[in-house]
Amino acid sequence: MRPADEKMLEAAMDRVHYTLVEAENFRRRAPGFVKAFKAQLKATPSKEAERVLKNVAPIIPKLLSRSKNVDKDLETLLDLGSANAHDYHDGREFRDRNQKLLESAKVFDGHAARVVLNIQALEKLVSPEAKGPNKKWVAPLLTVPGYKVTVDSLTEFTRRWNDLRIAINRI
Repeated sequence: MRPADEKMLEAAMDRVHYTLVEAENFRRRAPGFVKAFKAQLKATPSKEAERVLKNVAPIIPKLLSRSKNVDKDLETLLDLGSANAHDYHDGREFRDRNQKLLESAKVFDGHAARVVLNIQALEKLVSPEAKGPNKKWVAPLLTVPGYKVTVDSLTEFTRRWNDLRIAINRI
């Protein structure tokens, strides 16, 4: 591999590490988040919030189980890219040989994006009882300690995953 391609490969492997960190953060926080989410679903004050919560509630446990596969595949990719850079003729060969390792993260990202969009819709709901300039509806779920960290982890995972895809395609 050319030296310029090796530098791009190293940069991509750094992005793999950051993506792994966000998946791990989500996996650690998600079980408590799922419990709070289901409790919130039962005590929902509006039809819009109930719809959003019903859309998201079944996805989060699936994301939790898929995050283990994402970690395993990205760890393997990190090992192959870091230690064996000279085994590849160029970046295209690296992409072609390791395409299967990116599939689990791609599926995870699609579901994570759906969750993030639905949660953002939930945060923007306005209560009919709210008065004044701050008409946002504040759900009890939004005050759960693990909520913000879990949603931020998913948001950062999707951002870092997109950065990683671009970096791998540049090699």
